[in-house]
Amino acid sequence: MSNTITLEQAIEQRDAYLAASLAVTRNQSYTVNNRHMTRVDARYIASQITFWNHQIKTLTALAAGAKSPGNMIGVFSGSAR
Repeated sequence: MSNTITLEQAIEQRDAYLAASLAVTRNQSYTVNNRHMTRVDARYIASQITFWNHQIKTLTALAAGAKSPGNMIGVFSGSAR
């Protein structure tokens, strides 16, 4: 079994935590990966959204051929003056 996370899996995880965030702001509970969360877990949920957003950004950059997200170069149209 591989430990590699796909872009689709990262998006699914991020979306699950976004749904959890919405639920707990409404004073509801939510379960992600067998972890039951309530409003007191809001900071943890926010950290997971940040984590998965970073994973999505990294995987998207790698899929586009970047060697690492830190080495991306912007391409601008038009001529420099």
